[in-house]
Amino acid sequence: MTRIHPIRMLAISAFVVSATAATVLAPITVTTPAQAEAFAVASTGDDRRKANLVSRQKMLVERMAANACLITRGIDVEADKERLTEAHDIFLATQAALREGNDTIGLAAEKNERVLQQLAAVERSFRPFDLAALSIADGTAEVGTMTDMMRHTTPLYNALDKLAGLVDRVYVKRQFSVGALAALDYAGKQRWLSQKMVREACLVGDAGQEHVPLDLGNTLVTFESRLKALRDGERLIGLPAAEDPELLDTFDEAEEIWEEIRPVLIDAADGTAPDPDALHLLAKDMTPLLAALNDAVYLIEGRE
Repeated sequence: MTRIHPIRMLAISAFVVSATAATVLAPITVTTPAQAEAFAVASTGDDRRKANLVSRQKMLVERMAANACLITRGIDVEADKERLTEAHDIFLATQAALREGNDTIGLAAEKNERVLQQLAAVERSFRPFDLAALSIADGTAEVGTMTDMMRHTTPLYNALDKLAGLVDRVYVKRQFSVGALAALDYAGKQRWLSQKMVREACLVGDAGQEHVPLDLGNTLVTFESRLKALRDGERLIGLPAAEDPELLDTFDEAEEIWEEIRPVLIDAADGTAPDPDALHLLAKDMTPLLAALNDAVYLIEGRE
């Protein structure tokens, strides 16, 4: 399967964010069959793209948090800074596209008042988290900033979950079958979990983070069980087994990377703080794992 560059992978195939202070949406070349099909759907499948983008926002928050933690550990600092600021830019550009629309990706301006209010709530909750994360990236953070940043994730996740629920009720359920909706939900959340477990592993051993190994253990169990369910199906929620060869290829790729980092994550879940080599491995693999999972979301988005 053709791989997409990590920067373009994060941009959902239809736009990227410039590196300038003003986040600008610009078209890019569609580079994989999955993206081509999802992009074609975008002109008539506005609601599907909306659900994909909303789901992706939570992953971007975790990607910022994971890279912030890796920066504090001195792991690939310049690359981690670039990934953090990139996720920040894409998050803000996505909020603007959801609110104001974007012709390039076939996304109409939002007209539902409840959704608009919740988009504003997300942006209010994002600000304190964002300030903490960017202070870590630019080296101005004070002692305890990482803890403060993680404290701000709770209201931000609550706001994002409420937004996802609204989009689901107002738009998505009218377009998807039960099975397709379950597949999109599982695949979308796998992107988030892939970044969450890196952040949790990075925090193991920190003072005041004694709960993290248990949290990580739960994340690992959920990620692994959902990866299996996406491939084999889950009758209780109406999730069909994957049959599309290209989709199965993305799961193969994700599972190969998962098997490489799984031992490090299991040790961290047992309370063993990862050493620098283990953290370098997580930093190296977190983007290709996310890329494979993101391709799966594209395929599922474009199939129904």
